[in-house]
Amino acid sequence: MALDSFAVAPQPAPSAGEGDAVWPTIFSNENLALPDWLGADMRARHEAGVAKYGTPLRVWNGRNPVVDAYQEALDLLVYAQQARARLGALSLHERGRGVPSSILSARLTLDVVFHQALQAARWLGELARIDTVPSQPPKVTR
Repeated sequence: MALDSFAVAPQPAPSAGEGDAVWPTIFSNENLALPDWLGADMRARHEAGVAKYGTPLRVWNGRNPVVDAYQEALDLLVYAQQARARLGALSLHERGRGVPSSILSARLTLDVVFHQALQAARWLGELARIDTVPSQPPKVTR
């Protein structure tokens, strides 16, 4: 596969697959200490996925999760940049010049998200290229 093709690599439609449903594993993890609103949003995404695809996202669903994550990281990167552009080139030096602190806080948050998305895209892109995450469940031998 060419170096740039992972960004647009077509994935098959998800199958019913095997293994645990992924979303419930995340939002039932008590160690995450999720705010109620985030847990509710996660459940809503899970339900939207089931409604759209007819099955929950499972560990083994016929797709490459690293490529999916890479493509989503690229999308997050561009959406974060879009929001940053809407707020303009504000910086912490603007404090005291009539810029509300809520806007400065939003800009700082978006800067952090942008840079984390960029790092995630780098790592996931490299991981997709070395292809170490198995694509098939392990064979059970008896």
